[in-house]
Formats: sequence, C-alpha cells, structure tokens
Amino acid sequence: MIGAAITQVFVLDNPAYVVTPLIIGALMVWVAVARRQRTIEFLRGLGR
Repeated sequence: MIGAAITQVFVLDNPAYVVTPLIIGALMVWVAVARRQRTIEFLRGLGR
C-alpha cells in the first residue's frame, strides 16, 4: 500500500488520491493485528 501511495503522488501527479491507498492500508493493518493470534494458532496447527 505504501507503493500505491507513492505511485499516486509521484507517477500519476495527483496527490489528492493518495488518501485512498493509505486508508485501505490502515484497514489492512488493523485486521492483521486483530487476527494475529488466530493466525499464529493456525500456522502452529499446520506443523503437526
């Protein structure tokens, strides 16, 4: 998502659209943190 934000600013020359990838990235981080323990348990279960 950082790459998408950088592309919006420097390649597409429209910094107003940089907000969208940053919001989506923040939501992805929030979901990843909320599901962290469940993901760890899932990966440990695969090793059995």
